[in-house]
Amino acid sequence: MRCSPDMRGRGDGEHGDHCPCALRPTRAQAPLASEGRGRRIAVRRSSCAPRGRCDPASGRTRGRSPHRPGLRQGRRDRCGPSWTRACWPRTVSCLALPSPFALHRVWVTPHVPRTAMTCSPHRIAAHALLLFPLSVLLAGLLGCGDDGAGAECRLNSDCARGFTCDDGRCLRECRESRDCPADLVCTARGCEPGADPPPGRSGPESRVPTGPAETGGSLPPDPTADRTGAPSVPTDPTPTDCDAIIGTTCLGNNVVQQLACGGTGEVEETCDAFSRCDKGVCERERCPDPPVPEYGAASFTSTEAGATVEYTCDEGYLPAGRTTLVCSVDGDWDGSPPACEPAPPLLGNPCSRDSDCADGAWCPPAPALRRCAPHPEPSGVDLPMLYIPAGSFTMGSPTSENGRVGWKEGQVPVTLTRPFFLQRTETTQAQWRALSGGANPSCFQSAAATLSDCSQSTAHGDHPVEQVSWWSAVAFTNALSEAMGVPPCYTLPSAGCTGSWQDGTLACEQDDISTLVRGGDVHACRGFRLPTEAEWEYAARAGTVTATPLGNLEGEVLNSCSTPPQPFQPALDPIAWYCRNTDEHTERTGQLPANAWGLHDMLGNVEEWVWDRFGAEHVGGTDPVRDDGPRAVARGGSWIQAPFRVRSATRLDLRPEGRLSIYGLRVAQSLY
Repeated sequence: MRCSPDMRGRGDGEHGDHCPCALRPTRAQAPLASEGRGRRIAVRRSSCAPRGRCDPASGRTRGRSPHRPGLRQGRRDRCGPSWTRACWPRTVSCLALPSPFALHRVWVTPHVPRTAMTCSPHRIAAHALLLFPLSVLLAGLLGCGDDGAGAECRLNSDCARGFTCDDGRCLRECRESRDCPADLVCTARGCEPGADPPPGRSGPESRVPTGPAETGGSLPPDPTADRTGAPSVPTDPTPTDCDAIIGTTCLGNNVVQQLACGGTGEVEETCDAFSRCDKGVCERERCPDPPVPEYGAASFTSTEAGATVEYTCDEGYLPAGRTTLVCSVDGDWDGSPPACEPAPPLLGNPCSRDSDCADGAWCPPAPALRRCAPHPEPSGVDLPMLYIPAGSFTMGSPTSENGRVGWKEGQVPVTLTRPFFLQRTETTQAQWRALSGGANPSCFQSAAATLSDCSQSTAHGDHPVEQVSWWSAVAFTNALSEAMGVPPCYTLPSAGCTGSWQDGTLACEQDDISTLVRGGDVHACRGFRLPTEAEWEYAARAGTVTATPLGNLEGEVLNSCSTPPQPFQPALDPIAWYCRNTDEHTERTGQLPANAWGLHDMLGNVEEWVWDRFGAEHVGGTDPVRDDGPRAVARGGSWIQAPFRVRSATRLDLRPEGRLSIYGLRVAQSLY
């Protein structure tokens, strides 16, 4: 190779001056060249021998080639740091570029005949300045490439694709020795010189010419040949390879298996209503911490989608609004927290007129205790309640009581520590319709109705509602709480239920009812609820210890109302509707005299559901509740029953889903 006077050759002395010509740097260019940012141009002929490399920074040839230094014939070349490569029609050039340019590497494989070239500054400059953009384009079109073996590096990004930086030099990545050039073997670090080259790969003479530079330009390279020159046999992936599971992906809201060939396999998981499939995983959004109202508190265990927050208010305040919020799938709470407003200050206090009580309360007339009590009016329908004081009594009946059913009525002492309120009469059909959207499950809706021919007229709104299941009665009290802006006492099951409470048919499969009470203590609940069995009997007795508030039953107590007719009972007939004094149907509520605490129809007319589940023996003790068992309890007797069923101690155990024309309810509320 010959260089012009303005150029200098960069040989290593041992192999001759085969390194490309380089423009001698001027004084002005020298500092730039020392920083790797100058305009030096190194032009390398395409006829360089295999495995040699010209280092543009030092101008010396490095490599293991016993032949000519420079470009590996038929393979790709590598430029040093801050240099780039261009594909020329007859040459391959390393150009030192200013660092602001992003062109760091352009890989080319020249397929040009071996020719000599006379370097001149003007020609090289012309090539560099005029043909460099074209060379970049040709690099992309002609598939310029580089193996970069042995190039200096600091990071993997300094090496060509398929190479890694190891101990300052670029090594070709490999899985087996056939992936490496003929004189290298595959190690854990990459393609490196081996002590004992594999058979058939001992030196350059074992290589087959693969390009025009080695074949004299007469034969193009065989694209199907491997590194030994033998044609490669294409292999298609087997069905087993395509069925390999490489991860998971999303298909709608399902997490499915992702297969090797791009297909999908079986569904591994279906995201629930509060999660979404994202990158092959069911993910839940999170809500921000729920806001806490003034004079209130928020109770929650999680802020993930589907989680709930329960709000309560401080003593002396009532929540106005929803007390339970749910974190939606979008990561937002589904409503606003309630405002904690001052509770009526005189609820339960002595009074002489309604004006002595706060809004929403009244002062009941005698014989009721003259204390301010709630007076809800859902949809304009009155539902007055009365104050019941705390106290102690003996629950059950003595063995001497006429008409006693001994196995159900054993006596136990009971203490109720909290005053409470109880509805003045049984819940009427009009009160039920006010909350049910007009639905009325009752049989006796008119004077003409009989047990065998229930009328659908709505004329008798002041008759007690009947034909309601225990579950429907519980749901009615929740609806009343919501209508009056107080937190409901119960959380009904979300699954395993049939029917609707509005038509009295609601039925759920759950024997343990303790989990239905919000907060766990039914007495501490501030909403409307069913009375406990102990509260009901305490209120029915109103301080008495006899079979009825008026005394004990007289004479022979028959088990039915059939012939002969029941005799008049002075302790029962004046205060209760039962088989002897009704015309085989319910009667208007509140017609008969009230007991000492102002409660009407505690005995007779309809049986009244209470909160407890049935047990053969009473629980007794302080604020007793039985909250587990398959059967519910109704108290007080009804319009169709004989006198022994219409006593303060009488208990009836029933299936909670049962609904006959004798089953009704009466609403309670705790004093707080």
